[in-house]
Amino acid sequence: MTQSLRQSWLVLVATLFPRGGSERLLAIFVSASLPAALFAAWHAGGAWSVSGAASDWRQEWFSLGAGLRQLLPMLGVALITAFAWERLFAISRRRAPDAGWLMAAWLF
Repeated sequence: MTQSLRQSWLVLVATLFPRGGSERLLAIFVSASLPAALFAAWHAGGAWSVSGAASDWRQEWFSLGAGLRQLLPMLGVALITAFAWERLFAISRRRAPDAGWLMAAWLF
């Protein structure tokens, strides 16, 4: 039973992320951490600081929007910085840039 479940999981991963190597690992990593990033943005937007018994659904979406306004500029700066350093080291080593800079920026 577990062997067939494992094979089904591998087929699903290969179907969703057809490329091999580090690109597949990067895609799995980002898609698996996306819910945590959205929750962090929602929480940073002040969803839990609402006073009163219950807020309506619009307040929840406004909280997510406010959190994304804080998250996206930081993510942009992290992406630009990680790309610049990856490009600098790739040029100095005379190699092609690796996709690992995306994972480093996403983690930061």
